[in-house]
Amino acid sequence: MTGWRAAACLVAALALLGSGGPAGAAGTVISDLSVASPQLGRPVPYTLYLPGGPGPWPALYLLHGLGGNQDDWVGAGRLGETLDREIAAGRAAPMAVVMPMGGDSWYVDDPAGAGPVHTAFAGDLVDGIERRHPIGGCRAARAVGGLSMGGYGALLLAFRRPDRFAAAFSLSGSIFQPLADDPAAGAGRRLHMHGSVFGEPLDWRRYNRWNLFLAAPALAAQDDRPRLWLQAARDDFPAIRDGTVRLHDALSRLGVPAELRIDDGRHDWPTWARHVAPALRWLSGAVGPGCL
Repeated sequence: MTGWRAAACLVAALALLGSGGPAGAAGTVISDLSVASPQLGRPVPYTLYLPGGPGPWPALYLLHGLGGNQDDWVGAGRLGETLDREIAAGRAAPMAVVMPMGGDSWYVDDPAGAGPVHTAFAGDLVDGIERRHPIGGCRAARAVGGLSMGGYGALLLAFRRPDRFAAAFSLSGSIFQPLADDPAAGAGRRLHMHGSVFGEPLDWRRYNRWNLFLAAPALAAQDDRPRLWLQAARDDFPAIRDGTVRLHDALSRLGVPAELRIDDGRHDWPTWARHVAPALRWLSGAVGPGCL
């Protein structure tokens, strides 16, 4: 048995037996994990943060940005240190954080590319991980968040699968307006970010099928909506900052409550490493304990 697998089994066993350390003890980061995804036909790598003390814990599925991977949040984002500090101070509830590898998929279903990532993350990923670890177990104890491309992906999962997630937050989310029927003017600007995910040349129909603004009315019609937190930085890319504000305005017009924060910073890791702390504090009041 490899070292990381032994560590994963030990942490999970201690949590299941309720014999972990005292509440507020330092958490554990476990790398090099993966979960099978029949829908994708391949495993999904992930990194896991488990807090100290006995589970079960609520589960946060935390998504990386474009060009990133499953280790970004614990490396550049210093997530483990932040959670240890916030939990020890009583500002955040103990929670488990699952950080999956999403590639540059934009967290959508792309049959010609990365495959049905959106469907797999809402289904295979959540179900497989929560069978393995003492986390989540029900909608009320499950949330999704992310930065940049991952902020968009987190909101997309919450908007389209409100039955699975009780809360979602977006930091510097790549949130853009729908494309017009003739998107030639905007296609070039978006193509360098989206690659071939929405077609090459970009297909406005595919792009709009996964647009948050167009998904918002269906979310508004739901009786049990996830709680939402939208955040961007003052010196962020103008399109991202403005998209965040415009989505908040659109949700408000539809009667969908959402928190909005525009804070100091840029579109970079030092900013996200700071801004994730208030998002985690907010999340602590938006999800319940694990339901296992």
